[in-house]
Amino acid sequence: MSYDHLQPDDNDPTEEVARNSIEKRVRDVELDRERQREARINDLVKQIEVALGGNTSAEAEATDGDENDGELWGDKNAAELLTELGALLDEIDDVKTVVRGGGVTQHVAILWQQYRRRRRRGMQVADLVQEHGVYSAVAGAVGVFGSYGDQSGYAPVRLEALDIPGASSRVADGEQTEIARRRVGASDPTDLEDRAVTLPLRDARHILVVADPRQGKDSTICRIAGNLKDEHGYKWISLYDDGRNENRMIHIPSDDENIHDSLDQFNQAPKGYETDVFVPATDLPDELPDNHTPFSVSVDDLTPDILSWLAGIKPGGQTEQRLSQALQAVQNGTGEVSELITQLRTYAEETTARVTVSEPAQSPEDGSDDVEYEEYEMSEDTVLENIVESLTIAAGQGIIRDRGAGTNIDMHDVLADQDRVAALNANHVDDGLKHLCVLVWLALIWDARGDDPSLPRVAVECREIKALAPSKNKNSRYSSITNGLHQVLYLYTTQGSARRIMLLASVQKVTDFEKSLRSNMDINILLKIKGEKINAIQWSFTPDERHKLRNMPTGWGMIAGGGEEDGRPEKVYPINFCGARCGLSYGDLTWKDRYGVASGWRVAYRGENDMDELPRAYDDPPTGGEDELTEYINGHGDRVTADENPLEPGDWYLTPGDVTGYDSVDDALSDRMRDGMPGVVKLHDPGEGVEEVSFDLLSQAEREERQLDDVDIPAALETWLEHEDKIERWVTVLSTIEDDHPSSLRDLSDAAGVARSTITDDADRPVGACWQKRDGEYTLTALGRKALEQDWTALTRA
Repeated sequence: MSYDHLQPDDNDPTEEVARNSIEKRVRDVELDRERQREARINDLVKQIEVALGGNTSAEAEATDGDENDGELWGDKNAAELLTELGALLDEIDDVKTVVRGGGVTQHVAILWQQYRRRRRRGMQVADLVQEHGVYSAVAGAVGVFGSYGDQSGYAPVRLEALDIPGASSRVADGEQTEIARRRVGASDPTDLEDRAVTLPLRDARHILVVADPRQGKDSTICRIAGNLKDEHGYKWISLYDDGRNENRMIHIPSDDENIHDSLDQFNQAPKGYETDVFVPATDLPDELPDNHTPFSVSVDDLTPDILSWLAGIKPGGQTEQRLSQALQAVQNGTGEVSELITQLRTYAEETTARVTVSEPAQSPEDGSDDVEYEEYEMSEDTVLENIVESLTIAAGQGIIRDRGAGTNIDMHDVLADQDRVAALNANHVDDGLKHLCVLVWLALIWDARGDDPSLPRVAVECREIKALAPSKNKNSRYSSITNGLHQVLYLYTTQGSARRIMLLASVQKVTDFEKSLRSNMDINILLKIKGEKINAIQWSFTPDERHKLRNMPTGWGMIAGGGEEDGRPEKVYPINFCGARCGLSYGDLTWKDRYGVASGWRVAYRGENDMDELPRAYDDPPTGGEDELTEYINGHGDRVTADENPLEPGDWYLTPGDVTGYDSVDDALSDRMRDGMPGVVKLHDPGEGVEEVSFDLLSQAEREERQLDDVDIPAALETWLEHEDKIERWVTVLSTIEDDHPSSLRDLSDAAGVARSTITDDADRPVGACWQKRDGEYTLTALGRKALEQDWTALTRA
């Protein structure tokens, strides 16, 4: 049997197919010839430079012992090399057009004609250096290389353009804005498009950026997130910034000169993205920019999973049923948080059952990548009381509120507004509440995308994700919240792609990030990394790759993953990543001052050494003598007198002259604000109209007080309890010292995410006796090691 029906046949006449095939081959051969010629021209340019100027010692050492050294590095006569270079340039059709049509200067065009006539006649040229410069200018003009100083080619690194129902990109394939560029050697004849890198978007694969401090990891994930938003229809949600108030900066264009240089290389400009900054509706400051919105979560949006995550456990079926019953009764009834707490407390008082619960175990570095849960028995009333306690704290702080509260957010509406970035910034509350907010947001995003897949795809950005899912949870004070975050993040990393939620995260050291989670981050972007940190990354590296990762310039790195090549994980380098278009954190300027300057305001400050110095703007010279500033326009847009309302450091203001000739303050600000700023920003009182929380049940959550005498604590640590609000920070600093042994306060500050000035102040408090500097490194004292062993949760609740 011949199976003719399974064999291929030509759709067009065979003669036409044959002709087209031959013509295509001719084109391919010609294109290959052009690439080989350009590669040879690049080789010759370098060889002539060496022949005319000589080898450096490093070049000589690098080629020592190679039998081809003479051919490559200067045994040939420079005049012979120039003759060959000129002949190759003559073969390029565009050379005549460029020389005659003004593509080079008239001086270069004249010299080109003279040198080519002499070489064709076999005559010598007196000034070989000048001849080389002329040939190089012509080679650059016809596009053989872009720059003599860097003759490398650069291939684009782009995000995949989607063309699928309901989620098509706004750009066609090939038109995506580059997020990076891959360097290709000048003598590599491969077409740059064949060297292009495309990161896959179809399955919303997660991206983890790993780098040492100040090497561009957060800039990189912001650049990717901005591209996802602008061109591929993703909703950008910035969920965590490690306490640096960095994600507020998404609204303003970059003001970093180094990043401006990076953007210039990509022919891009700084850009701020319209951002809604959501802040917890509790302990609100008096003034915030008017794009800052207080938020809370309605009791109607809670689920049994959220309640379980708040307690950091996975309860058994019977307890889940009780949680569902309590929620259903409240959500179908009054919609009051107090009723839900009462219901759950009633259940706790009525039950004597013992149930099996589980919480995530820390994954050993040489163990499974899957999350494992430690199971143990608890009395069901204890499980419910733990849930009640976390819920009560959340409600007492105004994070979870009754149905109808004016600050309640609808996550469906947040995701549907794809044009604006949503940034969760809870840096004005302590880390327990901050992490609780992150947990609830993750849960609400998950539920919203599950309920309505027609919502935009979501890019969730988390900077320094180790703080949300540490590999070693030493902070026992908030261990239940951290455990809950671990569970919901595991859900994201294992199933988020199926729900079209992409996680963009950064970390300095992968072993600080829980292994069962990081192993599910499909694409790794690796920037400059210290040698000892490379070993912990899941990809295998050659000695050359290790050397390159240790010595990458800032903003350069490697992509690992995102595809397979010859059955091995794909690793592509060197890659120059484009800087973030939006603002990032600075160490020396506050976020609010930078907001004001970018928005066109003057920002008042006083000199460090002269407290009588007049207020002035960061972007302008002093406004003049004290008598001249009799009135000004404050950050709310109101005209006030300077005598009754003297300017304080950090105040936003305009002088009357700044608004002269304008119809409104907004018009004046529009002219003054920085290029790339999305719109006028003023100050407002975020607490105006926010209901006060009156919660009588809050004290009942702590009715079983424990006595300090019952807890074993060294006498030297008892004074810590007088600084309860600082304990979490102190534990973080001590843990960082134990893990990293930093050599400077700056390194300690970067690794711990705590300001240097704060660490210096802490050294004068009781925690100062817990560390010391020895042999150039910070280490823990015996008291410091003892401090990390304490159960501060029990102590602070005692």
